[in-house]
Amino acid sequence: MKTIRFASEQRYAGNKALVTVRLTGARVPIRVDMVVDSGAEVTVLNRDFIPVLGISRVTSGEPIELMVANKDARPAWIHPVALEFFGRRMTVDAAFCPDWDMKNLLGMRGFFDQLVIAFDHRRQRLYV
Repeated sequence: MKTIRFASEQRYAGNKALVTVRLTGARVPIRVDMVVDSGAEVTVLNRDFIPVLGISRVTSGEPIELMVANKDARPAWIHPVALEFFGRRMTVDAAFCPDWDMKNLLGMRGFFDQLVIAFDHRRQRLYV
């Protein structure tokens, strides 16, 4: 049997794998708490980061329909966002929804498609 070895380990508390990332594409790099969410189809950043990241027109990005757990949906737009996670610099596709005050999520598209992630939820650990 093969064993996967992970370079990084992060402890988390509660039911959410909450991590801190650094938005390096911001005018001044800032730290942001984000939930690592394997159930999120896309990476999502709160609309408050649109001007911070220098996005002058949110609708200039790739249009998508963003749906939340209760099946409510709104238009959102994908933009590339430079960030640092566990010391790794990467660019992720992140959705912005100007109509909703969204939580910051690291989702399947833009994040999970670049890394191998494992959860040990019983011990509240995230491995990358």
